[in-house]
Amino acid sequence: MLSCSENNEPNQHNNTNVTYKVEKEATEVHIGVPSKNLPPYFIYWNRKGMEHDILHEAFQNSNYKPIFSYIQNREEIFLKNKSNLDCISTVTEKLGYDGFYSHNVITYQDVAIYLKDSGLNINSKIDLADKKIEAFNDANKYLDIKDIVANNPFYYEHSGKASQILLLYRGKVDVLLMDKYLFFYFRNKVKKLIDMDRKVEVRPIFSKHPYQILCKDKKIRDDFNYGLSVLYTGERHQQIVKKYTNNEYLHNEKFD
Repeated sequence: MLSCSENNEPNQHNNTNVTYKVEKEATEVHIGVPSKNLPPYFIYWNRKGMEHDILHEAFQNSNYKPIFSYIQNREEIFLKNKSNLDCISTVTEKLGYDGFYSHNVITYQDVAIYLKDSGLNINSKIDLADKKIEAFNDANKYLDIKDIVANNPFYYEHSGKASQILLLYRGKVDVLLMDKYLFFYFRNKVKKLIDMDRKVEVRPIFSKHPYQILCKDKKIRDDFNYGLSVLYTGERHQQIVKKYTNNEYLHNEKFD
């Protein structure tokens, strides 16, 4: 794109210097992302989401035009030689796929959540043994608490995040075991049905799970890493997270 002085047609008889600026056109990059709805990370119906926006802006920071493909079996398709995918999101280096892994894009973490005025104090997994708990499907295996809750008659697993949050605020359960961002996202969806002035305790008693993107080309990976570092250096990353979670816990959270 060319730009010049405000005078679009400078007088050919004057000696005013006209400077032109040439901007490099953004390079398209194709990214395979999950095909199913995973709010707040990927919101399929409007092609948005917290993770979507982080990837989008990180690539833009390095002069790329990201094009997202919401597809099943993205890892399998990515590894095919004829695939037009440049990168896939999100993966972990533990998978050992060939390619170039980026810096950490986002960290998933399941946490124990309870109302601050409940008087509870959850500091470790063992503290869950006698509490009324709502968790996600197969949480007892995934979070390695199967033995701890084995004899707890008040331990339940369901998939409905919004309904679980309502149960917490209505005093039907003591503790939620849930991804921290999912909690704040779905709490915002039911805010008219609960007392939002009641604060929550968020206890990170489970392991963090950092994820990266995987690229075929080292330069694309390196450029993405640069764009990601720009995003994390300022406040933009926190602004994206807050957009989808609108939570008070954000201000005390250390991002990595």
